[in-house]
Amino acid sequence: MPAHHQTAAKQKAQSFTTELPISKKKYQDDIQRLENQVGQLIRIIANLNERLNYLETTRSNPFFLPADRK
Repeated sequence: MPAHHQTAAKQKAQSFTTELPISKKKYQDDIQRLENQVGQLIRIIANLNERLNYLETTRSNPFFLPADRK
């Protein structure tokens, strides 16, 4: 996914953090850190899902030949 591409949820979250009142600006770093951690968790879940799909494919399809055969 290109770096310039952003999901609607991320754009909404960014607009929320930039529209906070001045008294709430000190929490902006915490919000940004949490957004980054959520992004990391989403990538981890996506990778695990991809691995699970691969394992299900190799078990359920006897004609599937993995590309990285040794």
